[in-house]
Amino acid sequence: MRSHKIQNVPFISQLVVYPTGCESVSCVMALQYLGWKGTVEEFIDQYLPKGTPPYQAEDGSWKGDDPWKVFPGDPYSAEGWGCFPPVLEAALRHLPEYTSTVY
Repeated sequence: MRSHKIQNVPFISQLVVYPTGCESVSCVMALQYLGWKGTVEEFIDQYLPKGTPPYQAEDGSWKGDDPWKVFPGDPYSAEGWGCFPPVLEAALRHLPEYTSTVY
C-alpha cells in the first residue's frame, strides 16, 4: 500500500474559537493550501449554510434542521452539532472564486 503526505498545508486550530467547526476549519485549511485567501470566519459567516440545532419539542418529538443540508447550530459554540459533506460542497459553490476546475 502506498501512502502520500501533503506538505505545507496551513494549520488552523479549532479548539478555542470553533469548538464544533471541524468541518469548516478543515475545509479552509484545504482551500488555503490551494491558494484561497479567506478565513475560517469568512467561510462560516458568509458561505456555510446554517440552521436550527436539534431540540425536543413539548410533545416529545425531535425538531431541527437536517445536517445533510445545513450546519445545525453555530460552529463558534460548543452547542453546535456538525454537518455532512454536501453542506460543505454547497458552501464551496458560493465562493466567488469557485470553479469546478480548481475546487
